[in-house]
Amino acid sequence: AKHRLFDAEAPELLFWHDAAGWCPHCMVAWTVLEEMRIPYVMDTTPLRSYLKPGERKPRAFMSIAPRGMVPLVQFFRKDSSSRNTWFFEDPVPDVGRGEQVCQMLAEKFPTSSL
Repeated sequence: AKHRLFDAEAPELLFWHDAAGWCPHCMVAWTVLEEMRIPYVMDTTPLRSYLKPGERKPRAFMSIAPRGMVPLVQFFRKDSSSRNTWFFEDPVPDVGRGEQVCQMLAEKFPTSSL
């Protein structure tokens, strides 16, 4: 599922992971998101080793993650001037390991902790 809201009205974050589902760091972070039931939307990008010659990662991803590393988390913030508009915050910097994402989620959502 690209959207996992767990009965919430809106997601808390955008979760970027590898398109093939092979990255162990992404799988750890994804499992914790599910177990903590944090509402999220997800997008994917291929791992470098899966890119064909001349192919590049999506521009939308590279514009926020110049190093091209996953997993990546962007928290949503609600626009106070509009009831239904959500914006991405800047991505959490220097996160590229599953345990870093898990630690950050536990700190940001302490009542949802495992």
